[in-house]
Amino acid sequence: MKLLQELAFVLNRYCVKNINVITPNQSGEGDLVNAFYNILQDEPDLDHELIAQRLYGSESTDKDNRFRKLKQRLTRRMANTLFFIDPKDNQFNEFQRAYYQTNRDYALSRILVGRDASTAGNHFMRKVYKRSSTYDFTELLMLSTDSLRSYYAYRSAEQEKYKFYREEYLRARKLYDMENDVRMAYEEVVINYGVSPKARKLSIELIDKRLEEIHEAYPVIEHTYRSIINYFALSILGHQLKGDAKGLLAIIDNGLEAVQQKPYPADIPKSFFYVNKVVVHIIEKDYPAGSETLAAAAPLLVPGFANWFKFKEMEFLLAMHTGHYTEALATYQSVANYKSVGSIPKRYQDRWLLNRAYLYYLASINRVEIPEGEDPWGKFRLGKFLNNVPAFSRDKKGMNIPILILQIAYSIVLKRYALTVDRIEAIEKYRSRHVRRDESFRSNLFIKILLQFPVVAFHRNGVRRKTERYAKQLKDNPIDLANQSFEVEVLPYETLFELALESLEVKFQRRAMAKKTDKRSASR
Repeated sequence: MKLLQELAFVLNRYCVKNINVITPNQSGEGDLVNAFYNILQDEPDLDHELIAQRLYGSESTDKDNRFRKLKQRLTRRMANTLFFIDPKDNQFNEFQRAYYQTNRDYALSRILVGRDASTAGNHFMRKVYKRSSTYDFTELLMLSTDSLRSYYAYRSAEQEKYKFYREEYLRARKLYDMENDVRMAYEEVVINYGVSPKARKLSIELIDKRLEEIHEAYPVIEHTYRSIINYFALSILGHQLKGDAKGLLAIIDNGLEAVQQKPYPADIPKSFFYVNKVVVHIIEKDYPAGSETLAAAAPLLVPGFANWFKFKEMEFLLAMHTGHYTEALATYQSVANYKSVGSIPKRYQDRWLLNRAYLYYLASINRVEIPEGEDPWGKFRLGKFLNNVPAFSRDKKGMNIPILILQIAYSIVLKRYALTVDRIEAIEKYRSRHVRRDESFRSNLFIKILLQFPVVAFHRNGVRRKTERYAKQLKDNPIDLANQSFEVEVLPYETLFELALESLEVKFQRRAMAKKTDKRSASR
């Protein structure tokens, strides 16, 4: 079903409603194929067994032979339709149009040559060569020059063209080898990547070794589109692991300069460089520089696409980590105004619901004002948020910690200390099972701080004294470039700690603690 969902997603993105392009309907199948396609477009996450039941009745299952054959027919129909998406559509930028048109022309040329139409095939292959040269499609450049060289080799009157394409082929082959050596170096590092001190040291050594090998093999690197992405990603990762912000910003600027020299818009590499630049600004809490970088990236972003959500998240975190809470609210509202919460893809929805909850926490302690009735996603239901215990699955470990921490902070504001203790116990249990000390040092420290709150019965001065050692360790170990824990720390832990202290009173909450003890005794 993943294959069908992805095909439907691409076609849906380009507003393709009719998939009866060239594949003829088999007897009586047209309505079912179209119905199946419409379901995938309207409800992409619907379970395939439910789809089978909608199409063939409640007794059907996803193993139904009719459903299996229908999936095959729909796959073929959608695959054929993809070739008819117009690359000149306004949704494509110049580079994307060239990419799709060049690949389509290459496939067309090979089909024509296979049908003994070599002159026509050669015509389209020359188009492939021209675009590949302009837009750095190195693999297609190598394949097209290989084909054109062979075509002219046996035509005595065309020997100059043979020599030309032979030289172009040899140049393309070297570029192709360079691209792949750089890409494999990056892949090897990513496969063995880790952020524990030991893994970090090994990753740094491997990056330095691979970069040295690349420079030795290619003293002068002729940067192509793909080599820019992989070479600079490798260098950026090395500086991140070393915690070298100055060197990181320098290598990012070098990458942006290499991109600017290209005769085509290279939006993806530019976005990659800008997002890594914003990361540095978040960690350094440099709001003006971060805002400037975000403004430079803005023309590259299309609302609703993955990069747009990523940069919106970076914009939100930059504001939260620098105390610009009104600006963080404005960023949230720009996302919420774009689409209703149910219309946002699930992979972004959870994150923005969490961001929203942090804003309402700030509103509850008068750090930001959210006017009544002006939240595009409706009323925030605090009770539901506080009583919801997240599922402790490893794949969601990055989300569970900030949810539990925020529930604790909220319950302190509301002076619901019994609930606070429940959530502190929950986060301690979660920490012991899922949070590795060497990979989540700051989270471990902050959880240790939270564990001290009930020990001194939530007395503000008592908590401050009891947590002094851990608070100093937290200050001495700020968010770094390697761990980039700012994605877990929606608000920096230092800020959350101070806000939680402000919400405490200068008195012991023994009555609340006694009630908690009584409840425990009664449940035994």
